[in-house]
Amino acid sequence: MDAKDQKIMELETEIEALEEFTGLKKSYHPNYPYKGMGIDGYWYLYKKHSRFLTNTLCKRLIGESTIISEHRYLIQQKTGQQIPKGYVVHHKDRNRCNNALSNLELLTLSEHGKAHYQMREVCTKKCKWCGGEFGTRVTNQLFCKPSHRKLWTLQRGKK
Repeated sequence: MDAKDQKIMELETEIEALEEFTGLKKSYHPNYPYKGMGIDGYWYLYKKHSRFLTNTLCKRLIGESTIISEHRYLIQQKTGQQIPKGYVVHHKDRNRCNNALSNLELLTLSEHGKAHYQMREVCTKKCKWCGGEFGTRVTNQLFCKPSHRKLWTLQRGKK
Protein backbone atom coordinates (compact mmCIF):
# COMPACT_ATOMS: atom_id res chain seq x y z
CA MET A 1 0.00 0.00 0.00
CA ASP A 2 1.45 3.35 -1.03
CA ALA A 3 1.25 6.68 0.84
CA LYS A 4 -1.74 7.89 -1.19
CA ASP A 5 -3.85 4.81 -0.33
CA GLN A 6 -2.80 5.12 3.32
CA LYS A 7 -3.95 8.77 3.41
CA ILE A 8 -7.31 7.84 1.82
CA MET A 9 -7.87 5.12 4.42
CA GLU A 10 -7.03 7.54 7.25
CA LEU A 11 -9.48 10.12 5.88
CA GLU A 12 -12.25 7.51 5.49
CA THR A 13 -11.68 6.37 9.08
CA GLU A 14 -11.80 9.98 10.30
CA ILE A 15 -15.06 10.61 8.38
CA GLU A 16 -16.63 7.46 9.85
CA ALA A 17 -15.62 8.56 13.36
CA LEU A 18 -17.10 12.04 12.79
CA GLU A 19 -20.34 10.53 11.46
CA GLU A 20 -20.62 8.29 14.49
CA PHE A 21 -19.87 11.17 16.89
CA THR A 22 -22.23 13.75 15.34
CA GLY A 23 -24.95 11.52 13.90
CA LEU A 24 -24.50 13.23 10.52
CA LYS A 25 -24.11 11.27 7.30
CA LYS A 26 -22.61 12.13 3.94
CA SER A 27 -25.19 13.83 1.72
CA TYR A 28 -25.38 13.68 -2.07
CA HIS A 29 -26.45 17.32 -2.41
CA PRO A 30 -23.49 19.41 -3.64
CA ASN A 31 -24.32 22.59 -1.67
CA TYR A 32 -25.05 20.73 1.59
CA PRO A 33 -22.53 17.90 2.06
CA TYR A 34 -23.88 16.58 5.40
CA LYS A 35 -27.24 15.14 6.34
CA GLY A 36 -28.75 14.43 9.76
CA MET A 37 -32.07 13.56 11.40
CA GLY A 38 -33.53 16.44 13.40
CA ILE A 39 -35.30 16.03 16.74
CA ASP A 40 -38.59 16.70 14.92
CA GLY A 41 -38.20 13.67 12.62
CA TYR A 42 -37.22 15.57 9.45
CA TRP A 43 -33.95 15.14 7.56
CA TYR A 44 -31.77 18.26 7.51
CA LEU A 45 -28.88 19.20 5.22
CA TYR A 46 -25.83 21.00 6.61
CA LYS A 47 -22.98 22.95 5.05
CA LYS A 48 -20.67 22.37 8.03
CA HIS A 49 -19.86 19.20 9.95
CA SER A 50 -20.39 20.08 13.60
CA ARG A 51 -22.09 18.44 16.57
CA PHE A 52 -23.79 21.77 17.30
CA LEU A 53 -25.57 21.65 13.94
CA THR A 54 -27.43 18.44 14.79
CA ASN A 55 -29.82 20.51 16.93
CA THR A 56 -32.54 21.82 14.61
CA LEU A 57 -33.30 24.69 16.95
CA CYS A 58 -30.02 26.33 15.93
CA LYS A 59 -31.60 27.02 12.51
CA ARG A 60 -32.72 30.44 13.75
CA LEU A 61 -29.23 31.25 15.03
CA ILE A 62 -27.18 30.35 11.97
CA GLY A 63 -29.65 31.03 9.16
CA GLU A 64 -31.09 29.22 6.17
CA SER A 65 -27.80 29.31 4.26
CA THR A 66 -26.12 26.83 6.64
CA ILE A 67 -28.97 24.40 7.36
CA ILE A 68 -32.12 23.48 5.44
CA SER A 69 -34.69 20.70 5.65
CA GLU A 70 -34.11 18.17 2.89
CA HIS A 71 -37.71 18.15 1.62
CA ARG A 72 -37.68 21.95 1.18
CA TYR A 73 -34.30 21.78 -0.57
CA LEU A 74 -35.53 19.10 -3.00
CA ILE A 75 -38.64 21.10 -3.96
CA GLN A 76 -36.51 24.22 -4.45
CA GLN A 77 -34.18 22.26 -6.73
CA LYS A 78 -37.12 20.80 -8.67
CA THR A 79 -38.88 24.16 -9.21
CA GLY A 80 -35.68 26.19 -9.54
CA GLN A 81 -36.90 28.89 -7.13
CA GLN A 82 -37.42 29.64 -3.45
CA ILE A 83 -40.60 28.38 -1.78
CA PRO A 84 -43.00 31.35 -1.71
CA LYS A 85 -44.27 32.75 1.59
CA GLY A 86 -47.46 31.05 2.71
CA TYR A 87 -46.50 27.71 1.12
CA VAL A 88 -45.27 24.49 2.75
CA VAL A 89 -43.90 21.19 1.46
CA HIS A 90 -46.30 18.35 2.31
CA HIS A 91 -45.38 14.66 2.65
CA LYS A 92 -48.27 12.82 0.97
CA ASP A 93 -47.77 9.60 2.96
CA ARG A 94 -47.18 11.55 6.25
CA ASN A 95 -43.74 9.90 6.57
CA ARG A 96 -41.24 12.70 7.31
CA CYS A 97 -38.33 10.47 6.32
CA ASN A 98 -39.68 9.72 2.83
CA ASN A 99 -38.31 12.61 0.77
CA ALA A 100 -38.89 11.06 -2.64
CA LEU A 101 -40.06 13.77 -5.06
CA SER A 102 -43.16 11.69 -5.86
CA ASN A 103 -44.10 11.93 -2.15
CA LEU A 104 -43.65 15.73 -1.87
CA GLU A 105 -46.04 18.46 -2.95
CA LEU A 106 -46.14 22.23 -2.53
CA LEU A 107 -49.34 23.42 -0.80
CA THR A 108 -50.65 26.66 0.67
CA LEU A 109 -51.03 26.71 4.45
CA SER A 110 -54.80 26.41 4.03
CA GLU A 111 -54.53 23.43 1.64
CA HIS A 112 -52.02 21.79 3.98
CA GLY A 113 -54.37 22.12 6.97
CA LYS A 114 -57.25 20.68 4.94
CA ALA A 115 -55.09 17.77 3.73
CA HIS A 116 -54.16 16.81 7.30
CA TYR A 117 -57.75 17.25 8.47
CA GLN A 118 -58.97 14.88 5.72
CA MET A 119 -56.35 12.29 6.75
CA ARG A 120 -57.73 12.08 10.28
CA GLU A 121 -60.04 9.20 11.08
CA VAL A 122 -63.65 9.96 11.93
CA CYS A 123 -64.42 8.92 15.49
CA THR A 124 -67.75 8.69 17.29
CA LYS A 125 -68.27 10.91 20.32
CA LYS A 126 -71.10 11.57 22.77
CA CYS A 127 -72.47 15.13 23.06
CA LYS A 128 -72.08 16.59 26.58
CA TRP A 129 -75.44 18.40 26.29
CA CYS A 130 -77.89 15.99 24.64
CA GLY A 131 -76.03 12.69 24.97
CA GLY A 132 -76.46 11.95 21.27
CA GLU A 133 -73.65 10.36 19.26
CA PHE A 134 -71.91 12.25 16.46
CA GLY A 135 -68.93 11.69 14.19
CA THR A 136 -65.98 14.07 14.18
CA ARG A 137 -62.37 14.34 13.05
CA VAL A 138 -61.61 16.89 15.79
CA THR A 139 -60.22 15.23 18.92
CA ASN A 140 -61.39 17.84 21.43
CA GLN A 141 -64.93 18.40 20.09
CA LEU A 142 -67.47 17.86 22.91
CA PHE A 143 -70.79 18.92 21.35
CA CYS A 144 -72.73 17.82 18.27
CA LYS A 145 -73.91 21.40 17.53
CA PRO A 146 -72.63 24.88 18.40
CA SER A 147 -75.99 25.65 20.03
CA HIS A 148 -75.47 22.75 22.47
CA ARG A 149 -72.16 24.25 23.54
CA LYS A 150 -73.88 27.60 24.22
CA LEU A 151 -76.66 25.92 26.23
CA TRP A 152 -74.13 23.91 28.26
CA THR A 153 -72.03 27.05 28.93
CA LEU A 154 -75.11 29.02 30.03
CA GLN A 155 -76.20 26.22 32.35
CA ARG A 156 -72.74 26.04 33.96
CA GLY A 157 -72.77 29.82 34.52
CA LYS A 158 -76.02 29.62 36.52
CA LYS A 159 -74.65 27.16 39.06
